Amino acid sequence: MTTPKTVAAVVVTYWTGPWLWRCLEALRNTPEVEEIVIVDNGNPAEVEAELAALTAAGGKIKVLQGHGNIGFAAGCNLGALATTAQALAFINPDCVVQAGAIKALCEAAETASAHPAVVGGRVMNPDGREQRGCRRDAFTPVKAAISMSGLSRLERVFPALRDLHRERDPLPSSPISVGAISGAFFLMLRPDFEALGGLDEEYFLHVEDLDLCRRAYLAGGTVLFHPNAEAVHARSTSAAPRLAIERHKAAGFRRYFQKFARTWEEKLLAYAVTPLIEGTLIARARLSQRG
Repeated sequence: MTTPKTVAAVVVTYWTGPWLWRCLEALRNTPEVEEIVIVDNGNPAEVEAELAALTAAGGKIKVLQGHGNIGFAAGCNLGALATTAQALAFINPDCVVQAGAIKALCEAAETASAHPAVVGGRVMNPDGREQRGCRRDAFTPVKAAISMSGLSRLERVFPALRDLHRERDPLPSSPISVGAISGAFFLMLRPDFEALGGLDEEYFLHVEDLDLCRRAYLAGGTVLFHPNAEAVHARSTSAAPRLAIERHKAAGFRRYFQKFARTWEEKLLAYAVTPLIEGTLIARARLSQRG
């Protein structure tokens, strides 16, 4: 199968900082990307003016403004609606896509063995190391608790304490099936994205990627990690307060676990584990503020 005829990159930005321009420059230089949709959820006045000027200048950049901070999931959905491209690449505004990455994701999505397919790239730190989160096992309350508590450090001795995050595994030579990928850099064919109803807008920030992957599997589809589709992700460049971000993440985990709990045992476990995860996230945020 061939690469889709049209590919749009959707970038949701909120007080991103200088990395936004690096992100956009890389996308401008990506031949497979015919359209860049920037969803401006909020930025300094001078940045918003510069973004507005990009729209006025024409070309392949379209900027959506004036809707306020509607959250990441809703922003992605808004951006997808603003284009008719056959493939949708979702890229964090502090993420710089490397050469050939979009093409690789498109080819993997086109040749996926099952649909709807979510294809994530290899997200790298600026220092060249692979980030946590771009290849993960299926997310459950127990696995989340094991990883967040630090018990996963004992995985080599007790395999049952397997870490959710698999960035330390040997790098495969081709796309592999995983439980979840990172929402910082992924691609879907439009029919697949629409079949899942887009991202769940009840998630304001964080966990919407885990939700999307879970729904893809429940719909009979697949989730793939592509080792050769790379993007450099700065992380935490937004001016949003750390504590507010962690509260959104905690709320996302609460929704995720309760949403996918089917049996009464799963529901009981979700309600028991969620407060522990929320407390850990918020405690970490407060400690970082003191530091």
